[in-house]
Amino acid sequence: MPNRTRSALAAIAAVIMLTCQSGATADPPLTGPTRIIDGDTFDVYSRSGTVRVRIYGIDTPERGQPGARAATEALRALLAAGPVTCHPRPGEITHGRVVATCTAAGIDVALQLLLDGLAAPWCSFLAGDPLEPAYLAARGAAVARLPSTAPALPRHRCPS
Repeated sequence: MPNRTRSALAAIAAVIMLTCQSGATADPPLTGPTRIIDGDTFDVYSRSGTVRVRIYGIDTPERGQPGARAATEALRALLAAGPVTCHPRPGEITHGRVVATCTAAGIDVALQLLLDGLAAPWCSFLAGDPLEPAYLAARGAAVARLPSTAPALPRHRCPS
């Protein structure tokens, strides 16, 4: 994907993310060192303790599936790039994990994994969310650019 398209998608996502976060949650942002669990889950060692975070709006392959290792390593590199800030989604917890939108060094982590073809949007959670168009556009661009490496889009999560 040309850098101009990538930059435009990143800018759109940043504006949407800031709009969504302005007063959207009473929970303070989670910041601190991290430990990667898999391609869409990691621990944040914050001042208040360890919090397991599930990245909002995406799904990556599970351990043992094609693409799982690449997604995990990409998440590790993204989070190592700079300060990590996660904004918990009000009332959203799944399997003991806080669901959050996250940035690392100012980059939307979910959007970057989508752009890199390592994640799929989880449309049943994104439906009607202001982030949905940017996430779907990023995924579409990745599939067009990397059809052989992008994990299959789960049919039960997004319209075909």
